[in-house]
Amino acid sequence: MLQYVYYHAYIRGTPKRGPIVITHGQLCKVKPSLLKELNKQINFVDRWVYLSTKALKHIHDRHIFDKNSPDDFKIILDSLTQIIKYPDEVRKNHKSKRGDFLFIKKINNYTYYVSLEVINASNLDVVSASVTGTKYIEKLLLLWSWDPANPPS
Repeated sequence: MLQYVYYHAYIRGTPKRGPIVITHGQLCKVKPSLLKELNKQINFVDRWVYLSTKALKHIHDRHIFDKNSPDDFKIILDSLTQIIKYPDEVRKNHKSKRGDFLFIKKINNYTYYVSLEVINASNLDVVSASVTGTKYIEKLLLLWSWDPANPPS
């Protein structure tokens, strides 16, 4: 899995905001049913989601140095592709935030999200990932939900 390759080759052991080699690659594909919902927002021609070492370094530094929560970073590293491929919900992010969509999944009774940014019709990039509270998430427009009892508005 790409996130482990990038972490072990470029990020592990680096200082906070330390320089890294910048590279970018295909992480995983968005499921066709989710892509159909995203296409209501923008017309995508490709299902691939990309990850850069810059984004992974941001996620690493935020959890290791800023929040002092290495356990959350490990869960994100282990679950990154699962959150994207099998989210519980997809929500539209605040316009003021980086990233257009939040793919959200409950893991061990905590809510995790991966923020994806539309670069163009064939590029959807991971820009951030974190654990968050439901109060923040509930304020965002629901685009898709796995739970049929909780349909999008």
